[in-house]
Amino acid sequence: MKMIVMKSGLRAVLAGATALAALTLAGCGGSAANGTGGGKLDVVASFYPLEFIARTVGGDAVNVTTLTAPGVEPHDLELTPKQVGEIAGAKLVVFEKNLQPAVDEAVEQNAKDAGFDIAPAAQLEATGADFEEHEEGTAAPAAHKDNALDPHFWLDPVRYAAVVKAVEEKLASVDSANAAGYHERAKALLDQVGKLDTEFKTGLASCKLKTFVTSHEAFAYLAKRYGLTMVGIAGFTPDAEPAPAAHTEDALDPHFWLDPVRYAEVVNAVTEKLVATDSANAEGYHARAKTLLAEIGKLNADFKTGLADCRLKTFVTSHQAFAYLAKRYGLTMVGIAGFTPDAEPTPARIKEVQDIVKAQHVTTIFYEELVSPKVAETIARDVGVQTAVLSPIEGLSDANSQETYLTLMQENLQELRKANGCS
Repeated sequence: MKMIVMKSGLRAVLAGATALAALTLAGCGGSAANGTGGGKLDVVASFYPLEFIARTVGGDAVNVTTLTAPGVEPHDLELTPKQVGEIAGAKLVVFEKNLQPAVDEAVEQNAKDAGFDIAPAAQLEATGADFEEHEEGTAAPAAHKDNALDPHFWLDPVRYAAVVKAVEEKLASVDSANAAGYHERAKALLDQVGKLDTEFKTGLASCKLKTFVTSHEAFAYLAKRYGLTMVGIAGFTPDAEPAPAAHTEDALDPHFWLDPVRYAEVVNAVTEKLVATDSANAEGYHARAKTLLAEIGKLNADFKTGLADCRLKTFVTSHQAFAYLAKRYGLTMVGIAGFTPDAEPTPARIKEVQDIVKAQHVTTIFYEELVSPKVAETIARDVGVQTAVLSPIEGLSDANSQETYLTLMQENLQELRKANGCS
């Protein structure tokens, strides 16, 4: 992942200010045991999706401070000395490791005990989003090109069965005199392939590990069919050199909150941490969490229903934030830039996206509120399609300051339904 770090000058200032801020806010200033929140539990949340959980579950028992101000792109966050002090003085710091390096460093130095990394609860995956920045004129490794179609259909029994049927029909049309024999033998083979599919479903239903590593990326269809995660060392061709960095641990997609099911897991984790930190208010935390989880469950159901029957299954976004959402609801995301929205796409990448839009008859190029829509608008104009906002909900702005995670997700659902012709 592209790591966004503080400039050395600012880092030096913060290093000097940290000790003073920590002393002031962590005890030497004579503040109450729970910080400055008037007897409430002081909680720091690193960016909006975690702030929403902390405020909603915490209710009137907590005093929540967010590090990412409205209008600030979370990936670009640089901390002020005051914010470092707030981290040092908090009883609980809710953050996502590797998303905001400045926060990781401040927690490591000032709030090891109070820090709560939600990444394990979110069960982050390497979603295959290509986030590497390449030299101009060079393309991303082929394994991550959105238009590099995976040829290994035969390793998914369901896809293989579809090909069996197609070949059966072609044989029967070319040689109708022997059609009965073709149909009979195809039926026998399809029964065997169906049995194979059942055995894979049963055999892989309850596994301690869900990730497997292969020498090359031949097993993606199989992995997707049976709920596994494949990590290929090389690309689609077994003699290809391994692609740089694309499959290492830091390739984990941080955008868990755009999948309501993963977001619910983080709500549960934060709730338990609040209870463990402040057991006197456990009943309230549990009650508010139950209400929030019911709303998230409804959101998940709305997405399942709303995206179940769509003319298009592909959508194009300004950066690759929506892989978890796409995977959850059977869509395909094509991101113009990588995981960080300010990454500059190469001309080759822009052409790839244009080709996908034309080939798949995509109607809309989505952009987001907190970054310039210039690239999205240029591509849309060049291929004759429209633009619209699809919010990654990384933060609020003046324009949507009255919205919440839940309302923004509902707006995203409606935009996807409109763009993809869902009924």
